[in-house]
Amino acid sequence: DPKLDAVDTLLAALPAGNYKLVVEAAREVGGREVVSVPFTWPATKAQQLRAAGSSELGEITLDLKP
Repeated sequence: DPKLDAVDTLLAALPAGNYKLVVEAAREVGGREVVSVPFTWPATKAQQLRAAGSSELGEITLDLKP
């Protein structure tokens, strides 16, 4: 899948450090919610990190593999 190849290329070039995966949901007429999942890159061990919204978003899962 070309889209996944592009993501892999971007992640390979990402400098080591602390980051946040941020997911936002916003309705035109209604609620807005932002959920963030902090992580350290590059991954040194397999991890499954989670965060959940309270109204607009359900659970967000980030799977990291070294």
